[in-house]
Amino acid sequence: KNEVFSYIDKNYRVKPNRIGIGHSLGGTFLTETLIKNPKLFNGLILISPNYAYDNEQILESIDEISANIKSNDTYVYSISGNIGKFENEFNPVTKKVDSLFKLKKLKSTQWSYRKIDNYNHGTILLEGIQKGLINYSNNFDLSKNQ
Repeated sequence: KNEVFSYIDKNYRVKPNRIGIGHSLGGTFLTETLIKNPKLFNGLILISPNYAYDNEQILESIDEISANIKSNDTYVYSISGNIGKFENEFNPVTKKVDSLFKLKKLKSTQWSYRKIDNYNHGTILLEGIQKGLINYSNNFDLSKNQ
């Protein structure tokens, strides 16, 4: 937060959009940034996040996470596959998170969850990055200085 972003801002021509991309526990970590540093990223792409981690503890923070998404107008795109041990373990909890966010009435430009066929925890990574970035660019004009 203090070193990497300032280095990038100083040495590269960048727009103010910050998109975090995380796979598995990286997706879990990025979700937790919505609790501790909700303004750190404008958008998150969560690929097969491990919400089963630590006895599904992420569910205890849903109210705070959804409030922070709403107040900061953060874009969160989550995607997972449907085959394999890890997807079978992680997807039920991700579905709970999706249901809770829908109950909190997050807009589709704030939260979107997609599960796609014939991908497992390892093969979903590149597809998730591509689909997440395309979905982001379809919802936000990246050519404007925001």
